[in-house]
Amino acid sequence: MYLSLCQPPGQHRGPRTKTDPLGVLDEMLASLGMSAPHTAVALADLLRRPVARSQVDALLIAAMQGGEPLAAVVASQVMDQLGELRMLAYATAADETESLFRLAPVAPAPALTATSAKAGVTYRLSRFAQIRMDEAGHVPGQLPHNAGLILESPLSPFRCHINPLSRSTTAMQALALLGSGAALEDLRRADIPEADCEPLLSLLSAAGLIRPLDASGLSDEDQDPTLRQWDVHDLAFHLRSRLGRHDQRIGGDFRFKNIIDPVPALRPEPKHLARLQLARPDEMAMAANDPTLSQTIEARVSVRPGARRPLNLQELGLFLWRTARITRIFDGGIGEFTARPYPSGGGSYEQDVWITAREVVGLMPGFYFYAAATHELLLVRPWNTDCEALIAQAVTAMAETTIPDAVLTLGARFQRVSWKYSGMAYATQLKNTGAIYMAFYMAATAMGLSPCGLGLGSIETFRRLTGSRIEVEGSIGEFALSGPPIGA
Repeated sequence: MYLSLCQPPGQHRGPRTKTDPLGVLDEMLASLGMSAPHTAVALADLLRRPVARSQVDALLIAAMQGGEPLAAVVASQVMDQLGELRMLAYATAADETESLFRLAPVAPAPALTATSAKAGVTYRLSRFAQIRMDEAGHVPGQLPHNAGLILESPLSPFRCHINPLSRSTTAMQALALLGSGAALEDLRRADIPEADCEPLLSLLSAAGLIRPLDASGLSDEDQDPTLRQWDVHDLAFHLRSRLGRHDQRIGGDFRFKNIIDPVPALRPEPKHLARLQLARPDEMAMAANDPTLSQTIEARVSVRPGARRPLNLQELGLFLWRTARITRIFDGGIGEFTARPYPSGGGSYEQDVWITAREVVGLMPGFYFYAAATHELLLVRPWNTDCEALIAQAVTAMAETTIPDAVLTLGARFQRVSWKYSGMAYATQLKNTGAIYMAFYMAATAMGLSPCGLGLGSIETFRRLTGSRIEVEGSIGEFALSGPPIGA
C-alpha cells in the first residue's frame, strides 16, 4: 500500500478549511516534532512523494530503536490528523498509471495501516459496494468520453478509482473474482500479476470495500444485525443525501441555471375529457365550525372504516381547497413560483394531486387531475382497469381492511427540484410529500372524514394513467380518503 498527500475534496470546504497538505504537515511536525525531532525531519521528507506504508513503519521502528521512543506516537498523531483532514490518498503502486486501484478520501478517517492479506482467507466485495461512472468535476448531468469507473460504499470513507488505462482489464478481472469471493491464491491462479495480488487485497480490505469471510462463508456485515436490516440502496441514499460522508455536490447550488430552462411552476393541463368547477367554500363559516388546532392534532389518526357514508363531491372539493389549491402566483426573480397551503422545499411545489374516484357521490368514477390554480377537476380517464388496479394497490397497502372511496396520488415533476438542488433533490421531494400528508390528515380530521396515508403505490400504473415518462413525472405518494365512519 502506497500513501501520498492530497488536497482535500473541494466540496463542503468551510471558510477555515486548510487546503495545503504540505503546509499542514510542516505545521503539525513543528508542534509535535520536539518529542522526536529526527523522526519529524525524516517523516516530512518521506511524505513529500508517494511512499510505501511499510517504509513509514520501518522509519518508526528504526527511530524507536535509535533513541526516539516517542517516534511512533508523533507519527501516528500526524498521520491520523492528515487523515481526518482528508489529506491522505492511497494506491496499490507508487506510479498512478500502474496502480490498479487508488483511494481518494471523501470523509474524515484515521490513517490506514498496512495489513497484509492473509493466505487462505477468502475476501468478498462488501454487500454495499457499487461500481459507477465517475462524474465528479464534470458538467452537471453529462459525462466526458474519458470518464472513469469508481468503486464506492456508503460505509467507506474512500472512493476507489479504478485504473482507466491499460491496466483496467486486470482491475475489473480482480473485482469480478472478488464479487463471488477470492483468496490470494485464487487471484494468482487467475493470472493476476503477482505484484498486484497482495497490494490490491490489502488496499481494498483496509478501505472496507472487501470483507474477509469466516469458515461458514459469512462476512462481518453478514452477521451484523444492524447492517443486515439496511437495504443497499437505502443506506447509499441516506448517506448521500446528507452532509458528512461524501464529497459530492449537495444543496441549493442552482447547478442548471443558464444551462437548462427550469420546469414551469404550473403544470400544463393534461389532456382531458371534461372539467368540473368545484365550489369555493365559505372560509368564515369554516373558521367558526372547525375544531381547534390542538384538538385536530390530538384527534389525528389513520381511519380505515368498514361501515361509513361515502365521500361526496362537496367534501372532496372542500378538502382540496383546504390543502392543495394555489393561493398565489408570483415572480421569484429566477422564474415563476406558486404558494400553496403546505410548505415545500425551496418553494418548488413540484407535486400535483391526481384523484382516482371510486365512490364519490356526485362525481363520475374515473381518474382526475386537480387544477390547483382554478380549483377544478379535469377528467383525464373514465374508470378503467388501471383505476381498478390503483384502488387494489391501496387496499393492499391498507392491509385489506377497507376499500377507499378515493385515492389521491401525488405526482412529482422531479426536475422542478433537481434544477436547483444537487445531491438532495429526491430527498427534498420525499420531505415535501410528508408535509402534504400532514396537511391532508389535518384537513380530513377537521372535516370528520376517513384519511389514511399509504406507504406504497405503483409508478407504472400512474404512468399508464397519466401518459407521463417515469423520469419526468412520477407518483411519489398516495393517500386514501373516504367519507366519515358511521357512528363517529
